[in-house]
Amino acid sequence: MENALFNPLGELTVPPAQRNFATKTNLPTYPEKIAALKADGARLVLVYGIGRMCHIAFWEPTFAADYATAAEWEKAPYRIGAKIHPLTVEQNALTSFKSRTTLVPCRANTIGPGLFLQADYAIGGADGTLGRGMQWQGMSLWMTLRHETTPWITSTYIPTLPGRLFFLSELAGPLVAECN
Repeated sequence: MENALFNPLGELTVPPAQRNFATKTNLPTYPEKIAALKADGARLVLVYGIGRMCHIAFWEPTFAADYATAAEWEKAPYRIGAKIHPLTVEQNALTSFKSRTTLVPCRANTIGPGLFLQADYAIGGADGTLGRGMQWQGMSLWMTLRHETTPWITSTYIPTLPGRLFFLSELAGPLVAECN
């Protein structure tokens, strides 16, 4: 994150004391830190991408099985060492590691809906195209925008937040197989 995000910002960067990484010790402090900032008038902005399995951050739809109700799921603030869905591993290998699946961890620390649903504004994107008519994100985008909210499709909560979603027109469909 330092090299990919903060350093390229130069003088416009976030001061090091204000950077928060989702480490095992720091992530549990997020709810308190966010509550304090919001109490002081800060606004929370969620910057996200829709995952192949419709995850947000690394909050996988499979986590829904761990909660008795949607209301309980919506309050979950984070997970330490969350088990990542195999298709999320594949997505990250494809998009960030030149298809080197072995470089992608199978677990991640992640914020949960108890934090990301507090966002005052959300800025997101879907750009999962591969060229030559191939893409991996069309179904995820369609489900996000067309399905009712459910913990079983994490990203369906995103359209309930004020903000902007940017996506490539190729992902907008129609989603049909092409046979030539």
